[in-house]
Amino acid sequence: MPKRHLNLPFTAACLALGWGASVPRAGPSQGDDKPVPQLQVVRTWGELLDQPAIAVAGGGKVRLGLEAKQVARGSAILVYALLEGNEWRAGGAQPLGPLRLQFAQVDVTPAEAASRESFGRRPQWDNAKRLLFAATIEAYTYWDADKARAADWPEKFRLALRGPDNASVAADIVVVTRNRDQPWLVFGAPAQPKIWFSENDLVRAHFGTKLLHPATPVCDGRTPILEDRGDIPRERALPRWAFVKPETGLTLQADVRSLRVEFKTDVYLSWPGDRLLHRLWINGRPFAPKEKIEAYGIARTGRMVFGKRLDVDWEFDPAHVRAQKGDRIGIQVLYCPDGWRFHDEYGGQIGTHRGASGDGSSVRLPQLSNRVEFTVE
Repeated sequence: MPKRHLNLPFTAACLALGWGASVPRAGPSQGDDKPVPQLQVVRTWGELLDQPAIAVAGGGKVRLGLEAKQVARGSAILVYALLEGNEWRAGGAQPLGPLRLQFAQVDVTPAEAASRESFGRRPQWDNAKRLLFAATIEAYTYWDADKARAADWPEKFRLALRGPDNASVAADIVVVTRNRDQPWLVFGAPAQPKIWFSENDLVRAHFGTKLLHPATPVCDGRTPILEDRGDIPRERALPRWAFVKPETGLTLQADVRSLRVEFKTDVYLSWPGDRLLHRLWINGRPFAPKEKIEAYGIARTGRMVFGKRLDVDWEFDPAHVRAQKGDRIGIQVLYCPDGWRFHDEYGGQIGTHRGASGDGSSVRLPQLSNRVEFTVE
């Protein structure tokens, strides 16, 4: 089986990583045979607080954890870093608070990503006792069913967290399974591409159902997703990447010609197609696209717009989703403040549409809408 390069998404908590082939399989090290801690699966605030505090070069301590150590192909999990205090400097292209992340298939050594200018804490967290950072780990392995059947499963990936001095702080193995979750899809372009526009408090977009690429939301580990002033209950569940329960502050209305997405608070709605994904059901069965995946552009303007409502003119063509008159169509949308990434059939990146970090929105992780059904006319 050919070895593949892995690319990772990053947003309020995201990542990509590479690990040398010389790293021992049984006990990951930082290159000088000094063992480093492995990561534990944590589900609550208390379980994360119970993890050992690890000193980071340059000052500061973090507690680390994983949402899970197994993930379905094409899906993602979160890695957590709980920083003691509110002072940190983020550096590198795949940050997780004061750390940076690397993720690569076992026996594959990816090239080092280009670094970015580092920056320190922001004043809105001056009173924080702790800051929680999170990042998505996504294994870009075969979307194509035929190629997936021929692959050697499960596939293993090495995750490493490194400090500002490049020393390994923690490392572990993440296993990717053959099964694939129902894919999130980008919104396709209408037959005649139209640019989105805003007028007063109304933002309107134009979407179609052609070229519905599978995609994965991303989140940027430069920015905390949760602030702790010492009052968070230990039993509080940590944010998870399994989008199951709809958010109370995000509602969807839909029919065969239009969508309306409403938010409880103002969100960043510039270039709406960069921040919205959706999934479909045909007569109750999850839909997955079979058409050839190819890159395409999205019309944009330079304006920055915030709002609580997005109206979409939707050119729904049943033929594009293998539906016909009388079929019931279910739809659910996911608002992704830090954008999404889609891939080609070999698992490689062919496009990243990223939201603006620090755009002023209080929403840091993707939010799930209610599910709506309508009938094809």
